[in-house]
Amino acid sequence: MITVSYTHLDVYKRQVLSRVSLGKLIARLEPYAYLMFLSHMTIMLIFWGVWQKLFGNNLMWPYVVFFVLAPFATLVAVIGLHKVLEKTPAPFQKIFSGKTIRQANKKPSVKQDLLKRAPKF
Repeated sequence: MITVSYTHLDVYKRQVLSRVSLGKLIARLEPYAYLMFLSHMTIMLIFWGVWQKLFGNNLMWPYVVFFVLAPFATLVAVIGLHKVLEKTPAPFQKIFSGKTIRQANKKPSVKQDLLKRAPKF
């Protein structure tokens, strides 16, 4: 009898996804996943309000178009929001995204640099 734990399946899934182009796309979108989780419904409701102002309450073809395009528009909006949050102070980032977004251009402070170089005991 062969038993496979969920950990083994998870490792296998990660190895397979990392080799295919879909996996690389998912890996590139990973920094936006938490913010997307937090804000997707709010952003889609805003888009729906704008959509209704443009097309009225017609739920035939305009709704189908909205239903298809809304996830992509939400992803673009979240990426833009993420870029804006990167440039704000850390406390502001925590309020809107629940965590501090890593700032790529920020150099480590002298104290952090010294702590990295200090010998470990």
